[in-house]
Formats: sequence, structure tokens, C-alpha cells
Amino acid sequence: MFALLPKTFCGFLPLRYGVFALSMMMMSGAIIVTITAWAQVMQLAAHPVPLSDETALFFHSIIFTLLAMFGVLGIVAALLKKRPVLILFLALLVLHLFVGICAGAFVLSVLFRGNPPEAVKRCLNGAKDSLTNTVCANGIAIQKPVAVILYIASWLLETYTAMMIYSFVRQLAQESDQAPEIDGAPASVDEMRMPYKPSHSANNSITISNISQPAPGMNIGYAFTTVEPNFGDVSNRPMRTPRTYNYV
Repeated sequence: MFALLPKTFCGFLPLRYGVFALSMMMMSGAIIVTITAWAQVMQLAAHPVPLSDETALFFHSIIFTLLAMFGVLGIVAALLKKRPVLILFLALLVLHLFVGICAGAFVLSVLFRGNPPEAVKRCLNGAKDSLTNTVCANGIAIQKPVAVILYIASWLLETYTAMMIYSFVRQLAQESDQAPEIDGAPASVDEMRMPYKPSHSANNSITISNISQPAPGMNIGYAFTTVEPNFGDVSNRPMRTPRTYNYV
């Protein structure tokens, strides 16, 4: 199963860019369909359609409205690069995919069934333009082949986007597990780079002490300032105190 998950987007782009690009495509396409669908809903008072066609039109409008909103959520999730937001986006997208398949099948069935001549005449209400004629005959202002391509393309886009999101979440989890830890917590970049740990004192001074113990015999001071054990007894050598910086 994991072998089918995409490792990159378009073969060379990182998964994060893939989630961003697919979400942008999803949002842009859904906004166009949503505008045309709700514009037709506003015309129902002047050109009434049968109840089944009206129900299919509302399903069509709501499905692509939600898809546009999820596209915005996907863009935000890709920019934030946060696993909780990505998981939420994935769950909503999968749920929308299953509901969209059921609702889309109903919309296509109504679209291909057509309306009887009496319903078409009542819907036209004296109008003679081709767009109104298409709406009254099909129930939705869209050609049948275009509707089939539109729904299949949206289902494939949602499926591929869900796979991309899942791969991106797994990648973030692996990066989090491989990060080094300090005192049981993941180390930040500053902790990994800082060899000394500053501490504040009561007199507004900062004392810098080494957070790691040097290896035996390692010279951590200036050159020729540390006596090696092989050159005599160093038990009475005074210990070097941490450097203290006073500031006003």
C-alpha cells in the first residue's frame, strides 16, 4: 500500500509544494463551478424546475462550495506545515470525497434522465435563449459530457491530493522521530549549534559554562595552557572558573 504513495510531486518537487499546488487547483476550479451553480439557483424563482432537479442543483452547488473551502484549508496547511492541520484537511477531504461520489452520482442520474416536455415548457416561462433551454431540459446549466468529465476529474484530484497529504504527514512524522533529543525533548537548532549554555545570576551577569564534558586529555583552553597527565601531577592545578560578563 505504501509503495503506491507518491514520494514527490511531478517527479521532482517536494510533497509540500504538491499539497500547495493541488489545493490551489482544487480551490480555483471549484470557485468557477460554484459561481455558476449558485447563479443558477438564484434563477429558480423565474425558471422553476422539478423537485428532483432542484435537489440535484443544490447538491451540485454545495459539493463544489465545500471543495473550494477545503482548497483554501489545504493552502493554509501547506504553508503552516503542521501535522494537526494536515490531518484535519485529510480527514475532511476523504469525507468529502465519499459524500461527493454519492451526491455526484445522483446529480448525473438526474442530468441524464432529462425532463418531460411539460416541465420544460413551464420552466422556460417564455424564455427562448439556449442557456435557459439547457437548464430546463437538463435541470443544471451544464452539458452532459462536460458534467461527467467535471465530476470524474474532481474525484481523481481529491484522491491524488489525499494521497499526497498522507505522504507529507508521514514525512513530517519521520523527520520528527529522527531529530536529536536533549534531556528527553527534541533539540532545537539553536541547542544543537550552541556549545555553551548561558545562565543568569542575581547581579545581572551572565555565566557561560560548558554543557558537555571534554574527553580526557583534551585541551579546551588556549594553546599550551593545559598540562597533559603524562607531564606530571596535575592534581594541585587550580581549576579554571567560568567566565563572567557583567553588563549595565
